[in-house]
Amino acid sequence: MKDTDASQDESLESLRARIAELEAIVAARDDESDGVSRLEQISTLDEISRTILAAQDMREAMNAVLDLMLELFDCDIVSLVRAVQPGQKVVIADYESHRPGFPGTLAKGVELPVGPELHATVAGILASNGALSSYAGELPLPEDVERLFGVHSALVVAVRPLFGDPWLLILNHCRSTREWTRRDRRLLETIAKRFVDILTLLISDEHRRATEARYRTLVENAPEALVVFDVAEGHIVDANQQACEMFKLERHELLRATPGTLSPPTQLDGSDSHEAASERVRRALEEGPQVFEWMHVDSEGSAIPCEVRLVRLPGESPQIRGSMIDIRERKRLEGELRQSQKMEAVGSLAGGIAHDFNNLLVAILGNAEYAVELLPEESELLDPLREIQRAGERAASLTSQLLAFSRKQVNEPAILDLNQCVRSVSRLIERLIGEHITLVTELDETAPCIRADAVQVEQVILNLCTNARDAMPHGGTLVIRTTIVEPDHVLLCVIDDGAGMTSDLIARAPEPFFTTKEVGKGTGLGLSTVYGIVTQAGGEFSIESTPGEGSKICAKFPRVAPPPVEPPAPPHSEHAPTRAGAERILCVEDDASVAFVVERTLRSHGYSVIVARDGQEALELARGGLEFDVLLTDVIMPRMGGPELARRLRETHPGLKVLYCTGHSPENLPRESGYDVVHKPFQSHELLERLRGVLAS
Repeated sequence: MKDTDASQDESLESLRARIAELEAIVAARDDESDGVSRLEQISTLDEISRTILAAQDMREAMNAVLDLMLELFDCDIVSLVRAVQPGQKVVIADYESHRPGFPGTLAKGVELPVGPELHATVAGILASNGALSSYAGELPLPEDVERLFGVHSALVVAVRPLFGDPWLLILNHCRSTREWTRRDRRLLETIAKRFVDILTLLISDEHRRATEARYRTLVENAPEALVVFDVAEGHIVDANQQACEMFKLERHELLRATPGTLSPPTQLDGSDSHEAASERVRRALEEGPQVFEWMHVDSEGSAIPCEVRLVRLPGESPQIRGSMIDIRERKRLEGELRQSQKMEAVGSLAGGIAHDFNNLLVAILGNAEYAVELLPEESELLDPLREIQRAGERAASLTSQLLAFSRKQVNEPAILDLNQCVRSVSRLIERLIGEHITLVTELDETAPCIRADAVQVEQVILNLCTNARDAMPHGGTLVIRTTIVEPDHVLLCVIDDGAGMTSDLIARAPEPFFTTKEVGKGTGLGLSTVYGIVTQAGGEFSIESTPGEGSKICAKFPRVAPPPVEPPAPPHSEHAPTRAGAERILCVEDDASVAFVVERTLRSHGYSVIVARDGQEALELARGGLEFDVLLTDVIMPRMGGPELARRLRETHPGLKVLYCTGHSPENLPRESGYDVVHKPFQSHELLERLRGVLAS
């Protein structure tokens, strides 16, 4: 037994020695095989590098390398695909090369559905550090892949670029089931390492292209004009389409330009454009972004006011990016705003002046009328007093124009047939313009009705015709036209073929007291009055004119329906005149001269009058037990105005009758019963008639 055991031990030692010998032989063969693989790998990588260098861009390089791999591995489809991400529904190859007759997803134009099976397969690939073969059972082929593309076996390796998601490099064999050798695996893994560099460069290139495309899109579609000025080269080196359109230049023309060639010789402040531009560029380089207004010119010589922003671009070469916003429209709107504010300010001033002037006219006209009544017919003082009255009436007309301009004129709007207004003043216009001017009326016969004050509308027509006459000193044709427009507006136009106006004159024409006529021949209130009346009626005012070709001045009013035809009112008896001296009048007026005239007029006709200087004093008198029948009060007064006084007095005097006295529009007065308005400046008979009407109401 011992000998047998020794013999067995020798056999085991001999077997172990033989195994060691065989292992040494296999290892030697493996070393020789590895040497051949390394040479092959070096040769393959060298060919891949030459292929990449010969390509025009990274995308072309990628496709060329896949074509090379198709021949190198003698397979049917080579694909490079982004690894499936969670939630992804379909997949298609990003890059692909295939033999004729074996199209992949790109060639077929189909998307591969992503199900649990494919998700699991991709997860297994990403978990491995080397290539996986479907033939060896390491990589299950999804049924959709086999069915759609006829794949019998595949070899796959993960490629992980330096940034971004992992990719899969896939070799597919469709002609038959292929056993992938150790050489195939090692060569694919080596190429995959090279693909890390290729994909990294490709992704970087795509990001760069996308960034450039976004930048170019932003630049080309920017609302402002953008240029890049190279300080060293001394001219513009880049520009967007908006800049080409602003300066009316082709891109190649603009790229030869300098800031000086795109500017007038001098700026609005008198500075030299070239020197000022150089200084702005220096500040942008040394101090940071510069924002300022600048006057440019286009290729046709038109001035372009711009808001300019200069910013230094990063880089060694000094370059400045200039963004220019055309502010012509802003300037126009700013000018209109200033004009509107000026008109509003002057209007408020005119309204205040007219209010005070109306008080003076009440005193002037009232005292002149009273003096005329006292004097005998043969008195030599009558003529100068009557001349004072006529002058006061002309002054009242002037204040009416001031109030119309300030939109505070007392008016009585009603539904008017605009054609009838034109016809009613046609005779007067013919006498006004003279025989050397032909009057033509072109009236829309579709009843263009508006809501306005009839007297004011006639004043608009007369003022416009007067201006047209003055523009045609040697004769011409004057056209008055009414038209339905938009269709809810009515247009009244006065057209002449006279001297016309420049754009500067058009801008200033509605200004109060602005006139081009000689001293003494115009007040400058004609068009400003028209402007005030039209806007007060809710309309719009416009001027179209060309020097030497005439003018067209239009007023556009909101259109209203014609008034219904009312049956004639039944006859009624007039109120019997009230017995003078039986009524007590509480007169509230802050202007002493007006209060004096009113008190004297009323007392001379038998009324009992108590005068208070303002609403607060009148309220104290009433609370002290003063009895009165009518409150005659100014509207605007210090401490307390007329409407507030009437409201508070009605609390203790129900049914109080009120006569308001004002030079402004009564539109803000309360609409209560037992009240009326007498408008300043008034004459004695007007005041008495209004008062009798209130007492009889």
